[in-house]
Amino acid sequence: MLPDKETHQALAYLDAGGLRVAPDCSGVISGYEIHMGKTTHLKTPFPFARIFRRGEASEAIQDGTVSDNGRVFGTYLHGIFDNEHFREVYLNGIRTEKGMPQRHKSLTAPLVDPFDQFADHLRQHLDVERLLDICGLGS
Repeated sequence: MLPDKETHQALAYLDAGGLRVAPDCSGVISGYEIHMGKTTHLKTPFPFARIFRRGEASEAIQDGTVSDNGRVFGTYLHGIFDNEHFREVYLNGIRTEKGMPQRHKSLTAPLVDPFDQFADHLRQHLDVERLLDICGLGS
């Protein structure tokens, strides 16, 4: 643990370990880092990704690690599953292991943000103006 929290928007490529987790995902992935420390490995690491940009700065940082069998991985990159291609390839690997058919972007419905759906539901069924007035936030 270190005294200061680090937060960064980051861009990376999957390293050899990450390509075990999501084969054919060779493009840029994005995420953000939030951590207060530095991870050290007890044995030779099998890095998940290579961060090449943090914010506006160019970097060369190995990130995360992957187990020898590729079934477990860790990374400081939050939001990794927001990368559509990574998510598709990763989940298709699990589907294949389970004997399930793969899914591809063209076959799936677009993702709808559940928070937007919830907000629409609240607006439809609540008197939002009245609630804001009760809270002292009305116009």
